[in-house]
Amino acid sequence: MKLSALLSDSATLDARLAAVDASGVTADSRSVKRGDVFVAVPGTKADGMQFAAQAAAAGAAAVVGERTPASPLSVPFVQVANVRRALALASPRPLLPSPAPAARPRLRPSRGRYGKRSATRRRASAPSAW
Repeated sequence: MKLSALLSDSATLDARLAAVDASGVTADSRSVKRGDVFVAVPGTKADGMQFAAQAAAAGAAAVVGERTPASPLSVPFVQVANVRRALALASPRPLLPSPAPAARPRLRPSRGRYGKRSATRRRASAPSAW
């Protein structure tokens, strides 16, 4: 996937940066693989920009951050206004529940003191569409 597709809503890229190929997105410099985009997220204990050089050495295709790095990097750097928003938009969408939850039978518990056996037997003999 091109870097321009990953960061289309977060940053304006020139043609050279837009053509960079990216195979994934990560915010953890220890898990960077060749071709990944490293997103340097500032945290409460450490700033992600401290690990930008480590991510570049591990094979990152580009580094994304809110402020420029202190030392020059060997990979392209993309500056964005909100790095957390850029990470959220560039990350793959989470798995969603099945598209038709109404198609599944709804289970209802039998509660109370009396009538549980007869209620469960009536539910078991009901048509499957119920």
